[in-house]
Amino acid sequence: MENSNIETINPKLKSDAQKAIWILVALNISVIILIFFQSHGLAYSIVFIQMAVFILWLLPFALYQIFRKNNSIKLATYKALASYRNIMEQASW
Repeated sequence: MENSNIETINPKLKSDAQKAIWILVALNISVIILIFFQSHGLAYSIVFIQMAVFILWLLPFALYQIFRKNNSIKLATYKALASYRNIMEQASW
């Protein structure tokens, strides 16, 4: 059984979380560019999708990791971001 008091963050997990942050940064930069080019409808839809992903996926996943798995907030955040990166990897652009 894993001891929740001694938590180590896997380098792969940390790398996946950092990639997820870069994906979010790229999406936000694209929103800024779309607003600059007067494409407000598409920009608002991207922002709405990002908020929905945060509320429906990242937040519940992190809260589950914190309250049910008894992980630290930092580890739960890394796991949630890594799961977001895995979802974005599955998406076909």
